[in-house]
Amino acid sequence: AITQSRTFPVTLADSSRHYALAVGDYLIVRLLDPPLVWTSAVSSAARTLVARPEMNPVAGLYVFRALAPGTARVSAVANPACYPQCLMPSRIFFVTVTVRTR
Repeated sequence: AITQSRTFPVTLADSSRHYALAVGDYLIVRLLDPPLVWTSAVSSAARTLVARPEMNPVAGLYVFRALAPGTARVSAVANPACYPQCLMPSRIFFVTVTVRTR
């Protein structure tokens, strides 16, 4: 049976949450929070959840595809554009993703 991939949108408000994806599903991370400047979102386990930079049409949008069963953490750090002069704190974003077979 052919199954359709699902898409899971995630924003800064979802930080620290856990997501369960199946192999073939997509995690879409959207990090837009001016005046913060975000590092690229990365996966801790590229064999489980791989970044798809060719699918990122705009800055602050990161697409990941579930490749194999396992657990990965997607994370990014935001620093204020005025840092260090304004002394605003940095922010940390992360979600935990468990990938299972369909």
